[in-house]
Amino acid sequence: MSKEALIKPVRRGYLNTALTGLPPAAAADAARDVLEAWAGGTLNWTDAVNRLDEARRAFAAFVGVSPDRIGVGHTVAATLSGLASSLPDSAVVLAPEGEHNSNIYPYLHQAPRGLRMEFVPLDRLAEAVRPHHAAVAFGLVQSADGRVADLPAIAAAARNVGALTLVDVTQACGWMHFDPAHCDVFVSACYKWLMTPNGPAFIGLGEEAMERLRPGHRSWIGNVDVHAAPYGHGGEAATDARQFDVVPNFIAIAAAAKSLNLLAEIGVERIEAHNLGLVDRFCSALGLPLHRSAIIAIDAGSIASIAGDLSATVRSGKARFSFHLYNDESDVDAAVDFIRRAPRT
Repeated sequence: MSKEALIKPVRRGYLNTALTGLPPAAAADAARDVLEAWAGGTLNWTDAVNRLDEARRAFAAFVGVSPDRIGVGHTVAATLSGLASSLPDSAVVLAPEGEHNSNIYPYLHQAPRGLRMEFVPLDRLAEAVRPHHAAVAFGLVQSADGRVADLPAIAAAARNVGALTLVDVTQACGWMHFDPAHCDVFVSACYKWLMTPNGPAFIGLGEEAMERLRPGHRSWIGNVDVHAAPYGHGGEAATDARQFDVVPNFIAIAAAAKSLNLLAEIGVERIEAHNLGLVDRFCSALGLPLHRSAIIAIDAGSIASIAGDLSATVRSGKARFSFHLYNDESDVDAAVDFIRRAPRT
């Protein structure tokens, strides 16, 4: 573990990346440049659209897939809602209990045509897969407490019965290596571990998913020629994952390419080792069992909020801390000191 942060921190004591990541300087500068160009009436539309493909290529390289397998949406829930509409009538989707609702609501919304969901504990997800399941939807890393799903086991169980794996990698992508080959579909918001403003959400589709699923929308940005005049009913639709594209938030997409390039330069293996090393220090200081995730939630007792210079999240009686590449041992020690000093009832 590196004792120091891997990049210069924006501020000290920020242990809330699971809520919102902080931007590296290059990403903030890129976003500011687009904002100033827009405000000054000098925004180049062609260049702005081209940045979408720059970010797509950067994300694809970071996760290890071909760019033609990556689409760019706005949010996880909106992106998955389009896919959910492609699932068969009366399909059954299996998911973990307590899953983030961005990976639940899209399927529940299809209830009027008979689609329904079943829920089991996360650690029983693989063994619960049955032939009647059309898909298994789950977060690779659970947002609430950082538990990590057994991706290979779940994927194997799903493929054994012909079910699709629909994986929300938002709380993993950016700090944890995962094998995209285990996912028929994976989707990631960018404003957490990828350190980008809220806006883009990348979707990766495997070969079978590309054959079985369709986007829930049609837009000129998903055409083969995105620079053609957007009038009339013509225009050839892309046949790769670009058909899932939406018109991007140009400010966010410009920042995304910078953040993704930085993450790739540092390397996810190094980031994972750094983040888990900080969690090890945190657990050791508080006498907690080993926790192999960059997100950890502990009983909050009477802690109603995280005060002072420390930033973390308190929800449902748990205090959630998340450690990323801009954190160092001083942030861990500040969190431990706060927990030890917090008044208890």
